[in-house]
Amino acid sequence: MPKPTAPILYVRPGCTACLHIIGVLDRNKIDYELVDTSRRPVPAWLATQPELPLPALNWEGTRLRSLDVTQLIRFLKDRDVPVFKAHPHPITAIPRHRHS
Repeated sequence: MPKPTAPILYVRPGCTACLHIIGVLDRNKIDYELVDTSRRPVPAWLATQPELPLPALNWEGTRLRSLDVTQLIRFLKDRDVPVFKAHPHPITAIPRHRHS
């Protein structure tokens, strides 16, 4: 069985919702690729509106736009991923590098 690819999280600096999503993924030790949309181009599916609907997540072809913590937790539970609800120490800045 092939190893699943890491989800791709699209964020921008100053996006509080983005920080919350990063916190949930980190707290739950879910590997992901982080794309800072201020530094890298976005795919066509995301660039359909004048203002990008961030945070956005592409998880093996399932695309979620304008994501919030409740939606992310529901999505993870639907995929049978055990989750904690929130990050105990909210992060204050988008990390420059993310390992997966």
